[in-house]
Amino acid sequence: MKVLLLLISLIYSSQIFASTQIYSFIKDKDLKVYKVKAFDRLDKILERHSFSRDSIKLAVANKNLQFLSFLPEIQYLAAQSSNFSFIKFYEPFNDISHIVLERNGQLTVEQMTTEFDTQKVSTKGSIQGPLFESIKSRINSDIVSFRFSDVFSLDYNLVKVLKKDAEFSLTVEKLFDHGKFIKYGEILNASLDINGKTYRKSFIEYEGGGVHFSNDTNYHARPFFAPVTYVRISSPFQPRRQHPITKRVISHNGMDLEMPSGTPLYAPANGIVDRIGYKRAPGNYLVIRHSNGFETYYNHMDSLNKKLVPGTKIKTGQFLGTVGCTGFCTKPHLHFAVKQFGKWIDPSKKIKPFTYAERNRFESLASNP
Repeated sequence: MKVLLLLISLIYSSQIFASTQIYSFIKDKDLKVYKVKAFDRLDKILERHSFSRDSIKLAVANKNLQFLSFLPEIQYLAAQSSNFSFIKFYEPFNDISHIVLERNGQLTVEQMTTEFDTQKVSTKGSIQGPLFESIKSRINSDIVSFRFSDVFSLDYNLVKVLKKDAEFSLTVEKLFDHGKFIKYGEILNASLDINGKTYRKSFIEYEGGGVHFSNDTNYHARPFFAPVTYVRISSPFQPRRQHPITKRVISHNGMDLEMPSGTPLYAPANGIVDRIGYKRAPGNYLVIRHSNGFETYYNHMDSLNKKLVPGTKIKTGQFLGTVGCTGFCTKPHLHFAVKQFGKWIDPSKKIKPFTYAERNRFESLASNP
């Protein structure tokens, strides 16, 4: 789970503090672990832990807490006494945590990275019904179930290829802070039987990211590198999907890659900037034209490379801007879409799982055509 630590440290370097500096007066024995309740909100949680109304208003307005996800399986730590109330929240898919402290009537909100204590948990089973439910029957975690699908979804249409009784296995991190279990982390190893053959993938970490990799996969035919250093698909390419804001059932013509706000984005191939700017729905956006009739789209960006204008030539691996949550958006992510000859296509089948900067390492390992 230490993936993205360096990247996150660069993004939030001015906001990271050692835990002993923030709450050295709180003893481990005073910290208790709590579960988020269904449909919980920040204000409700703070109210349960005796934060004052004024502090709750300030916390809700805090930018760092704006996109904090309250998933029922992500636990948090809390402590309180007559003169302070303390909570440490954890983001679900990285090592960022958030301190909310009210002490002697004063509110402090800090953002930091957590050095988790890690245990490895392994399990195996067979497909009985949907893959999601089969994984969850072995490890009771929505996050682990979705992440297992991520491991293989760039290579296979799992809905079509998986059969009943196909076997699977996985090894996943179990993360602890101050001796308390908080959440599951990265899947380190995974295997899945597809059409009678066992496919295995291992997580390989590199500076700023990581990849679930198998040298059985032919990545050479894919025209694009990943635009981010770490691929976590929060919403796939779908012909019909209910939009989370408008609630209309419309096509989701790309895939959403969830990353912290401020994460750098890189060009997946050579091209030319076709359009760039801001619109109400996509927010800050960019469109790049490539060879062979391809176009790539980048929506909801926090910032755009100021050197880019329509007509600018783009080189593979060039910095494009950063992940954000502008336009119609509920949490920081990149909406990455691909067209070929004017038709939307599934991006997951056209990208390698690693960035251009890591090409030498992984292309030498991958199978040749």
